[in-house]
Amino acid sequence: MDEILNSVIGKSAPALPDKLSESSTDDMRSEFTRLLHCKSLGFYNCCEITTFFLCDKDSKEAYHFFSICVFEERFHWKDTVENMMPKLAAVTDRVSLGGRRRVVGLDSAEAIYDALCVALSGGNVDIGDGELKIGRLEWVPKVFVPKNSTKEPILNKILKNNFQNGSYILEFFDVEKPCKELLGKKGLKKAADVIYRLLPVDLFTVSDRVGNFVFQFPSVNIQVSYAANREETRLEYYVELDGRLREKCRLELKSQLSYDGNTVGFGTAVCSLSEKSVIDVGDSSHLCHTMVWDPENQLILNEQETAFIRHFHGEMRLNLGDTRQIWDEDHHLTAEIELSHLDDVSVHAPVIRAREADIEERQYVRRAEEHEKRQEFRRYGIPGHGTREEALRDVRSLMDRGAGGTVYLWDPYLNAGDLLDTWYYTTTYGARLKAITSRESAAVSSDSLEEWFRNQREILEKRSDNNGISVEMRCQWGNYGYHFHDRFLMVLLPNKKPVVWSLGMSINNIGKSHHIIQLVSYPQMVVDAFEELWDMLDHEECLVWKRGVSHGAK
Repeated sequence: MDEILNSVIGKSAPALPDKLSESSTDDMRSEFTRLLHCKSLGFYNCCEITTFFLCDKDSKEAYHFFSICVFEERFHWKDTVENMMPKLAAVTDRVSLGGRRRVVGLDSAEAIYDALCVALSGGNVDIGDGELKIGRLEWVPKVFVPKNSTKEPILNKILKNNFQNGSYILEFFDVEKPCKELLGKKGLKKAADVIYRLLPVDLFTVSDRVGNFVFQFPSVNIQVSYAANREETRLEYYVELDGRLREKCRLELKSQLSYDGNTVGFGTAVCSLSEKSVIDVGDSSHLCHTMVWDPENQLILNEQETAFIRHFHGEMRLNLGDTRQIWDEDHHLTAEIELSHLDDVSVHAPVIRAREADIEERQYVRRAEEHEKRQEFRRYGIPGHGTREEALRDVRSLMDRGAGGTVYLWDPYLNAGDLLDTWYYTTTYGARLKAITSRESAAVSSDSLEEWFRNQREILEKRSDNNGISVEMRCQWGNYGYHFHDRFLMVLLPNKKPVVWSLGMSINNIGKSHHIIQLVSYPQMVVDAFEELWDMLDHEECLVWKRGVSHGAK
């Protein structure tokens, strides 16, 4: 594979195209120039370019995987090139991953940007690492990505050190992504894992950016800090600007505070760089959205959402130097527990607003009602509410959301009757279900596993005409796969984040006693675990039932 690396990766920087033919390229170039030379953003003098690529040993071709070009100010910098890993990392039997990092001057970075401007139709492009295969590109106008505060903007998982004020980005978005097709889902995950071990770049979480070229312009020439007065009626802002710009730059500031869906505080100021800016906002105790911008260049320099810590509760333990002893029946010492004294430490808000208790109670009740309405949280088995029929009806409704995609059902006690009670009630012709059960389901019967398999098939053959049914059920048993306990229902739709519910109880018992069906916060991890076990059970001995139809018209 190293021979492929040498054959497809060059060392020369791309030449600046003689002419940019498309008229729209003027806008693309002007956006780039505007950000590059805006001194209130940064005094950039070089660009760090990190590129990851895939090498296909069959075709001997290299595919672009991801590039980020970060503009920086470095002292005593020089052109450098380094490989990100000592050798290519195999991510599939056919494909390996490589990476290079370069530091170049602004002219070279501009040449790379221009090369991409004229490569929008896809095919191949050379940004200084040799010819790389790409898909069709769409140029994305400038976007400001705030720094992490109360929320983490998702793009900060792929940007470099975006923690000071935020960054502008320009992006060439690969809408075809041939590299994704080459890797497949498992290869993509492995490639993303390899990169994440090298850099804090999480392309698994932000997989829509695979294949893209990102140009990052960090805002580094201002520092913003602020605090509330003790009465929580005003905010005091301090804006420090790079000394080279103190007499040349006029900045404006906006502060907006929100609570319960309302704006409870608002104010603006022209930043005075020699003293603090005080804004009377009315109520400064809640979530505060701050923005500082350069009105001359119409560019944001800082944006953040923050909230002050108004309540703090902690625990302080003091070792007493004493112990508690535990003996067995023969009075032999089995354990000696060190004892400590526990004190609560609490700091309360400087201003108490009694009305907020009533507001927060109403918010909680409303959220609970909305979660139940959206089927994110449902309780069953309560007297007078949540019957088995209601639970089955809700599960069928959730399954119906998988029309046009695939539904996964993971339940150790799943059997043919459960499928007839749920999946067979879905209304979309040819909707697809993958289901995993286990030996636990067969253990409720005195039949042998082989007899149980045969009985399940007979039930499904005789109790439905199976019109429009597409389902495959596999069984974990013996040394095939591994034992599991949790019950999950998953809906996977094309180009959408998977949705996963924890069922709280097996299908054969839902609604009969108290349990909760609730939305899972990290669905992709559950999907990955299901698919891992599904692949382990890809044996004829594990196949309980399989029936498929051609998808589309009947």
